[in-house]
Amino acid sequence: MGAVIVKPMPATRNHPACMGCGKCADVCPAFLTPTEIQRAYE
Repeated sequence: MGAVIVKPMPATRNHPACMGCGKCADVCPAFLTPTEIQRAYE
């Protein structure tokens, strides 16, 4: 008889810093561009 152990993923994941590539704007249904928003606040 086999067994499988399933561990939950940690709640906090490491998210890399934005590289400014703009790929997120291509897939955003609201056409948001975080890179431009960030530049506006700088």
